[in-house]
Amino acid sequence: MIIKSKIILPLMIISLLLSYSFLNAQTTPFKSVEWLQENLDREDLVILHVGPEDAYLEKHIPGAHLVGSRNYTFTSDDETQVYDLPPVENLVAFLESKGVDNGDTIIIYAGTNGISPTTRLYFTLDYLGYSNNTFYLDGGLPLWEHEGGQTTSEIPKTPKGSFIPKANPGLVVPISFVKENLSNESLNIVDARSPVYYEGIQESMGSKGHIPGAKTIPYTSIVNEGPNGSYILKSKDQIQKIFDEQGLDKNTPIIVYCHIGQQATLVYFATKILGYNARLFDGSMHAWGHDSNNPLEVN
Repeated sequence: MIIKSKIILPLMIISLLLSYSFLNAQTTPFKSVEWLQENLDREDLVILHVGPEDAYLEKHIPGAHLVGSRNYTFTSDDETQVYDLPPVENLVAFLESKGVDNGDTIIIYAGTNGISPTTRLYFTLDYLGYSNNTFYLDGGLPLWEHEGGQTTSEIPKTPKGSFIPKANPGLVVPISFVKENLSNESLNIVDARSPVYYEGIQESMGSKGHIPGAKTIPYTSIVNEGPNGSYILKSKDQIQKIFDEQGLDKNTPIIVYCHIGQQATLVYFATKILGYNARLFDGSMHAWGHDSNNPLEVN
């Protein structure tokens, strides 16, 4: 009887995951520089610049608001929690301070070449139930400038917005869920770190290796280097090939992780492009590797 309950619970969770994915599928979660140039004057458009403040003050896309990682992540003083999701009410206050109203179209872009902080913001908005109105600007500010897009140092003034979230805590899995599903063939775990960490060549968060059974999709494999120091998403077919090479099919939910839950969001973003059902192990190796009782594999 106990064995049966342990089997049914993961299956029920996976069934709910598949249902959620079907209802919230978004196959084009990004926009091109050309699209933004043509839609820059839309009244329902909110543009969020992700990056350091000094670079933002020097130049940014007209109308863009500065977003730093502290706006949408939380790190405790003792660092037992690093780069985790803050309370929903804090996230709502942050978005409203940037003028976000329900129904607005949000464009997020990398102010430099730091892609994963930007996809982490995308994941946060997905967590709040707003991914269908949120789009990543492919190539970020570097490509925007290369394609002749104007920049400014003017800071926009925007009235406070009114945002009502539809939070989905199920997009984040705790370490207990990962432990309980290490041998679950109805679930795939994906490591988004660079190969040197996955293979155990270099140490990550005080340990070497990866979670047993985890597939490897380095977050850098999702993009190509573009002009002006930009990074551009690979084509859908190219990204699909990467997933196929790891034996990942769309009928099996995915849990992604990395060092602290940032790099993994670029692979998570790729699952949104392809139509996979994925969730984030936000604690990642910071949580897993600090407990010597948790098993690790070294290739």
